[in-house]
Amino acid sequence: MSLGLMNRTGVVSGLPSTNDPVIQIGNLETDAIWFYRVDGQSWVQGQGAQIPASFFTGQGAHQVEVYQTDLAGNASATASLSFWLDDLPPDAPTVQLKNNTGDSSDTLTSDATLVIQGLQPGDVWFYQVDGQGWVPGEGEEVPDAAFGTDGDHVIQVIVRDATGNESAATTLQIQRDTTAPTTAPTVALNQDTGVRGDGITSIPTLRFAGLEPGAQWSVSLDGGQTWHSVGTDPNGLFSDSAAFTRDGTWTVLARQIDAAGNVGTALSSFTFELDREAPAAPTLSLMNDTGVSSTDRITSDGTVRIEGLEADARWTYSLDGVPYGLSNWGDELVPDGWSDGHHVVELIALDAAGNASSKARLEFVLDTQAPGLPSLSLVDLTPPAPPVI
Repeated sequence: MSLGLMNRTGVVSGLPSTNDPVIQIGNLETDAIWFYRVDGQSWVQGQGAQIPASFFTGQGAHQVEVYQTDLAGNASATASLSFWLDDLPPDAPTVQLKNNTGDSSDTLTSDATLVIQGLQPGDVWFYQVDGQGWVPGEGEEVPDAAFGTDGDHVIQVIVRDATGNESAATTLQIQRDTTAPTTAPTVALNQDTGVRGDGITSIPTLRFAGLEPGAQWSVSLDGGQTWHSVGTDPNGLFSDSAAFTRDGTWTVLARQIDAAGNVGTALSSFTFELDREAPAAPTLSLMNDTGVSSTDRITSDGTVRIEGLEADARWTYSLDGVPYGLSNWGDELVPDGWSDGHHVVELIALDAAGNASSKARLEFVLDTQAPGLPSLSLVDLTPPAPPVI
């Protein structure tokens, strides 16, 4: 007698394996009857030349024993077959991008290499791209080249275990983009705190524009040797003041990185002057202290001399607590309708970058009114008459 699996699909734990355990009985004598038992249970008379799959329950190893009896009642030796039953499909694999070069929350990438996870020893796997033919997988990755062109792609992956059971398909949709941006962003100062357009500022916040939809920007402050991380500010601002480690002239290089993580090939360059140091407070004095003393600060000319200003500095002042003039130049403050009396002038210097000094202060008395005319009269100088004796 001979025993064999009708559908042998592999080997598991050294045993022939199957997911359809129909046993074929061979070399039966004519008119003989035969008996079988499964896993040491009771003997059952067989029918035809097969043991149906329904007699085998439970996953794992099974043993079948068979013998036949001829018409004379002679019993044959017992034939035996051990095999492994596995008719459960494996779990569907996990499929994910190996290197999601764009936003981690999407599947837009410049590298479409996929990692297959959840494989068990003895498993084989297959993938299908955009409904084309199934391709045997190698290792645990689908190569980027399998997708061919940029654009949207749908991939399906199935796993087949050592017994031939197939998992459900795992489907993943990705968008492949390997084309780098060819234009560079524009760069400008977000706050030109000095004279508008002069490129001198005390606040080194940069504003970027001209980006592709979904793109971000990256900047270099050392001529392209190193690049600061991709900007995520929704308003396109780079406000990392600590990155600008000194005052002086800075040249910024900028590039854009598209939504798939492709780094742009074009660079833009922007130069500005950074000055975060406040100027010294100016010195105030009367231009003409016309009083009796040149230092008593009583005068008929309220013109104020301003000394100690930086080149291109502006200033703003207040008179008796009332602010006047938001952007003034020059080294003197000329009275404009000031009344006579005691006055306090406070003045703040603003350098070319807009940094403000501490206040300078001058108190004086303004007196522009001439005194009244004096009165004149003759004095009687006739000597008195001598006394009468």
